[in-house]
Amino acid sequence: MQHIESDKGTPQGGLISPILANVYLHYKKYCIYFDEIVEKILKNVPEQNKKYVQKQLDQLEKNLWITYIIGMRSIIEMAL
Repeated sequence: MQHIESDKGTPQGGLISPILANVYLHYKKYCIYFDEIVEKILKNVPEQNKKYVQKQLDQLEKNLWITYIIGMRSIIEMAL
């Protein structure tokens, strides 16, 4: 096996690797959970209101995602 030096990327076993893995896993968990909630909400919305409710849920998801990113950025900065 050949060893290649690189100044790019994250070193294996580095401090940031598990943090980035947790950020990704939390994001995936969040997406699955949010999608399930949206599906349940839309089941109970009258057809004529679904477009409006979907638009509001999309905006909520965008705002939650921005908040999540800001929070995770703070955690990563504290860890470094």
